[in-house]
This record gives sequence, C-alpha cells and structure tokens, in this order.
Amino acid sequence: LAARLLARHADRFDPHMAAALAKLAAVLPAPMSAHVQATVQAMATRPEDANQVQVLGRLALGWANRRRVRIRYRAARSANVHSYVLCPYVIEPAPSGGSTYVIGHASWFDAIRTFKVERILEAELLTEGFDVPTDLDAPALLAGAWGVWWGAEEQEVLLRFAPGVATRRVQETIWHPSQELAEEPDEGCTLRVRVAEPREMVPWIRGWGPQVEVLAPAWLREQVAREAEETARVYGGRP
Repeated sequence: LAARLLARHADRFDPHMAAALAKLAAVLPAPMSAHVQATVQAMATRPEDANQVQVLGRLALGWANRRRVRIRYRAARSANVHSYVLCPYVIEPAPSGGSTYVIGHASWFDAIRTFKVERILEAELLTEGFDVPTDLDAPALLAGAWGVWWGAEEQEVLLRFAPGVATRRVQETIWHPSQELAEEPDEGCTLRVRVAEPREMVPWIRGWGPQVEVLAPAWLREQVAREAEETARVYGGRP
C-alpha cells in the first residue's frame, strides 16, 4: 500500500524513490514483489526533473544527518526569491495534490515554518549541524491540521452532506481525528471537525459540489458560495 501511494504521489521520476521501492520488492513474496516491480517500471516512464530530485535529496540528507540546508524559495503569490538557512525537522507529503512539504526552523523568521518542496529552486547542504528541539513532536504538530497547515488557532467547521451516495462515502472514512458525524432525519449527515486552517479544506469541499453545504464558519460558507457563483458564470450561468 505504501509503495502504491508513493507511486501515485510522485508525479515525476525520482531515482531515489525507485531504488527504495526496488529494495522493498526484493524482500516481498513473489506476487507482491512483482506488483511493486511493475510500479517501479511505471514510475520510470514519468518525466524527470533533475533539479527537484536534487532539492529533495539534499533536504532528505539534511533531515537524516541533522545538517542545515540553505534554500532559495519562491512563494506561490510572489515573484521574489528569498534565501533561508533551514533546519529540516521533517518532510511530509500532503494528503492530496501530489505535493511535499518540509517543516523546520528557518533563519529569517527564527521560527518553525513550512515550505513546499516544489517551490524550492535550489538547496545546498551545509556542514553546520542542528539539534531538534526535545519537545518537538511532528505528528502532534500536524494533528490539528487538515493537511500540512498547522500553528493557527483551531476553528470548527460544520458541513452538511445531502442524502445518498455522498453521505455513505463520508461515513466510510475518518477524515480527521476530531471529526464528529451525525445522521440527519432525511438520511443526510453532518460532519464537524476542528482544524488549524480551514482554508486548506476548500479544494476538498469544492470536490463534493452541490452534495455538501458549509454551515460554519460564516466566512468559509461565503467563500465557497462565491466560488460556486463564479463557476456558474464560467459555464454560462446568470451573473
């Protein structure tokens, strides 16, 4: 399962990932081994990005050997490139979107920050080491996040799902550790979660289309409603 999830997560060919899967295949029983080997072969057909392979590899070495890494980073909404010296505490895949994030202490902020690996233009492994804070618990740090956004004060999000397939699909999965599911008289259901940054939920909410209604918080309901109106205009709906 981990091998298949990794293959689906990686949209570019990474020889380090392929090598790790090949080693895994070597110790698995024959039917499983053949499946993982086929996965490696399928990954090899994907486009290569030598720079991203190098960036991720150096971040991984920094994480493994507790060495600082100098990165050049361009944020999503900025044309400027900034340089940071980063202590990579952990590398974390996003649950969706095929993105990878590195969490660690960044020099300019003098605080722990999260960086999207795909936005790191360069990474240089330094000789200077670092110590991981004794009270750092990465899983606990991310426990309140919907994905990888953490640190903000948790907010309650309440969603109502329409009766039918959507309701059954919602009830089949534990989407977040804080979730509370409640059945509605019309066979719909409500989902209540507490997350650090509800904006991270928007793509997931959007994916349910008209089968879900945001009940709270008000700002999130307004945002989703506004996006629905804009989508309707794209498809020829009334302004």
